[in-house]
Amino acid sequence: MQLSNNFRLSEFTRSDTAKRLGIVNECSSVEQVLNLAYLCHMVLQPLRDRFGPIRINSGYRCPELNEAVGGVKNSHHMRGEAADIYLPTVEKGREYLAFLKTLPCVHELIWERSGNTYWIHVSARRLNQNTPNTLITPNTPITPNTPNTPITLITPSTPITLITPNTPNTPYTPYTPINH
Repeated sequence: MQLSNNFRLSEFTRSDTAKRLGIVNECSSVEQVLNLAYLCHMVLQPLRDRFGPIRINSGYRCPELNEAVGGVKNSHHMRGEAADIYLPTVEKGREYLAFLKTLPCVHELIWERSGNTYWIHVSARRLNQNTPNTLITPNTPITPNTPNTPITLITPSTPITLITPNTPNTPYTPYTPINH
């Protein structure tokens, strides 16, 4: 099933972990598919249109898969509202993050890493957008030799400073979500 010009549902349900563990990772409701389509149209397709092909590390997760990968119990992935975008380089990650911050429908951005692999978790909510947006970034610069860096939760109820890897602090003013 095509979710947007360049994204198919299969990209969001594909999981090496699910395959290895014999987990059937399929959307169980139309709502989850609609949420994924919204995420694609409003966030991922604009990102791809701007930067070219992007790789999704993780999209939809059924509860069993979410538990297997150590996801939080209320993960946006289980509702089809989130994707993890692989970052080929830290510099490309900075570019993606700067662009994603401009999209009013983005609900949550998290810069993450494991070893030398970096990704951005992004979520967009089609419904109930009265909840505050969240930006989570490393609280110290990331370098290839830094172990998993602790993160600081920053909620945008007041102006904050965005800390991105290996760059000076950049002022950031939170946006207000709009209903779509």
